[in-house]
Amino acid sequence: MTIRYASSRALLVILGMLTGGCVAGPSFGGGPDEVVTRDFPETGIRPPVYMTPGDVISTEFLYWPELDVEQQIRPDGKISLQLVGHIDVSGLTVEEMDEHLHEIYADKINEPQITTVVRSFGNRRAYIAGEVTNPGFIELTDQMTALEAVMATGGFDKRSANLEDVVIIRHIDGERYAKLLNFNLPLNDPNADLLLAPRDIIYVSRTTIDEVNQWVDQYINRLIPSPVWTYTVYRN
Repeated sequence: MTIRYASSRALLVILGMLTGGCVAGPSFGGGPDEVVTRDFPETGIRPPVYMTPGDVISTEFLYWPELDVEQQIRPDGKISLQLVGHIDVSGLTVEEMDEHLHEIYADKINEPQITTVVRSFGNRRAYIAGEVTNPGFIELTDQMTALEAVMATGGFDKRSANLEDVVIIRHIDGERYAKLLNFNLPLNDPNADLLLAPRDIIYVSRTTIDEVNQWVDQYINRLIPSPVWTYTVYRN
């Protein structure tokens, strides 16, 4: 299997940018060929929205409005709140944030009814790489599908793209999942409805990928020297 060096190098750079701006990182457990058992998020179901640095959020206290605050999540993933100081919120859903705030304010105020509202999203990007017309970052719109994202980059490179082996890589709870998509199928196939989540990577290959575990190991794991990634892999 042949992948162009430039494409692999670009994917390395983007992986670093999408995982916090550095190549080296923590170990997530497992070996490069190991898979975990949790299913890749089902097609046609909207992925959960996690708060990330750059998002502007409001924290609203039902009975204590003097504690209300609107602020942007800092690059380190933290915000500042009265009575409790700095807390890390990056990677939490709104529901998880509300539960966390209820716990940490339980001994600070009476009846801590707290609601988190995301006012604007600061970083809702995915990356499209490989055999597409204009590879690069795209800003996700609400409920954008994988196929729509490829079309937003100008579409597949008709001279070299292998529509039957498109890899999508997703980050969830400190793990990464890989899935092969086949866009040679009819448009009513579930592949066409796979909804993207922030930090997803779509890689359009130019040759057949027989073993996606092997491909991930060769063109992602071995490009990044420190972490040990864990993948769940599914092929339709």
